[in-house]
This record gives sequence, C-alpha cells and structure tokens, in this order.
Amino acid sequence: MPALARLPYSSAISAAAKSSNLDPALVHALISVESGHRQSAVSPKGATGLMQLMPGTALRYGVTVPGKSHEENLRAGTRYLRDLLDMFEDRLDLALAAYNAGEGAVQKYGNRIPPFRETQNYVPSVLEKYKEWRLPAPAVPRPVVYLPGTRLDRRMIQHSVVAGGE
Repeated sequence: MPALARLPYSSAISAAAKSSNLDPALVHALISVESGHRQSAVSPKGATGLMQLMPGTALRYGVTVPGKSHEENLRAGTRYLRDLLDMFEDRLDLALAAYNAGEGAVQKYGNRIPPFRETQNYVPSVLEKYKEWRLPAPAVPRPVVYLPGTRLDRRMIQHSVVAGGE
C-alpha cells in the first residue's frame, strides 16, 4: 500500500512480516502504537526498538540487544506476534493483549483482555490503525432481487448452471 511505503523502515517491516506470515499492515499498526516507528524508543519498563521488545522476550528469539538492530528487533517481534496468534488460535485481540501485557496475563484472566487500562486502550488502538492500513477486503457479490421478496445469489446461479439450468 502506498501509505505504508512512505513509513520508516517500510521494506524491512514488510520483509519481516512476510517471513512470519503476518500482514505488513498489522505489523506497521503495532509498531505505530508501540514506538511511533522509532527504533530508538525505550519504554519506562525497559522495552526497546521498533517493536518494543522486553529483554526476556528478545532473548527468547535469539536477540541479545533488541534496540541495537532494527532488523533483529523486527525479526524477533514478528516471530513473537506470530507465536501469540498461534497460541490464541488467531484471535487478534488476544494476541495483541498478550503482546502488550504478556501471554500469562491473558491466560490468567481466562483468555480475555486483561483489565489493565494500558492494555484496554492498546488493543483498540492497534486494531484501528490496522483497519486503516490493511488492504480492502475483496468485494462480496450482492444478491440479485428479481421479484419482491426473493433473492438470487451467485451460489444459486452456479448451482443452476451446473444442474443444467433446471
């Protein structure tokens, strides 16, 4: 998308996202909320880099200094996000909550978004950015109304053609 191409680290983010089977728009959205696309960002809790990795999380993915290299930060952060999506059965809201508060917090609260103000604000913020930046969904064909109170959809048309039109 042209909007994403203008953002800092766009090609590196896209490559890391694709290598972890993630939508680059999702990774950009997370980074926008986490660090404002600043590799030099450091949180009060010690998270660093574009994806704001905590030292323990970065180390789990083989990165010893998560704020040093944006490529390593992206590689570890996108792998972590992919693992969270797998852990929470592709529930994006829970994966994002776990990215922010930790997977243990999400599990502790019964696989729900934890009741932490920061996390409660974080999840919709990332989702809103993602909605803004992701590719538009393919258009769904609208059913054809051919008589008042009746509808004909593509499945019916295809079935009719396959069945010989009868």
